[in-house]
Amino acid sequence: GGGLIIIDSMPDIRKRKPIPLVSDLVSSSLVQSRKAGITSALASSTLNNEELKNHVYKKTLQALIYPISCTTPHNFEVWTATTPTYCYECEGLLWGIARQGMRCTECGVKCHEKCQDLLNADCLQRAAEKSSKHGAEDRTQNIIMVLKDRMKIRERNKPEIFELIQEVFAVTKSAHTQQMKAVKQSVLDGTSKWSAKISITDKRTDKSAVSGAIRLHISVEIKGEEKVAPYHVQYTCLHENLFHFVTDVQNNGVVKIPDAKGDDAWKVYYDETAQEIVDEFAMRYGVESIYQAMT
Repeated sequence: GGGLIIIDSMPDIRKRKPIPLVSDLVSSSLVQSRKAGITSALASSTLNNEELKNHVYKKTLQALIYPISCTTPHNFEVWTATTPTYCYECEGLLWGIARQGMRCTECGVKCHEKCQDLLNADCLQRAAEKSSKHGAEDRTQNIIMVLKDRMKIRERNKPEIFELIQEVFAVTKSAHTQQMKAVKQSVLDGTSKWSAKISITDKRTDKSAVSGAIRLHISVEIKGEEKVAPYHVQYTCLHENLFHFVTDVQNNGVVKIPDAKGDDAWKVYYDETAQEIVDEFAMRYGVESIYQAMT
């Protein structure tokens, strides 16, 4: 016969684990990838490259003491020459019977229509009160005086910018004061003493100059910029150090998301002061907006 089975306890039925939602999985995955990304980025970051940081500190001051956004553009109009006139940019003759080229109504600079975008875009002579009595040397001195005044006003009106740059790169106040003087002088020298070294190498595809093509490689080294990291690398250094300071030093590691709206919101990474620093640096040294966003 069969024996009786006594059930004296509940069966050991394990609770089923809840199935995670897709949104939870996605957010968890994003957090993990972000942590991994930050870790790998820190490993290859510029935070400990003191030589590069020192150079970028100087270039940032230079870009912000006389920013491109504060320059005064030329006011070009189509112009008719009454005597033989040469282009200020290419030095070629302005050809034609009438409406031969463009002339700035403020400073009087003349050029071909095709050359107007190649001219120095800053119409400093406008503020220098150009006079026909003055020679070229006097005009240069006037421009230098205007530059000095503009840099003084900039430093007085925007002290928070230069204080932030000093703090980001951990420079002492005395060293920062000396560097500000040196940067102003370098801006002035760039107006009157610009120099560069150009080296040209040619490669022939054939021994015969008739049938073979010649490829020219031209490299330009501006004085003071020799053997320095490319500007995109310098921008990365600035962006990383600024992010580290704003996030880790000022905000205890909490990432501050800027309150930006509209089509250009993707171009905003920091609050007003820090944003102006990265934007002016990028504008001065030709760093594209998409590169800024990817840094």
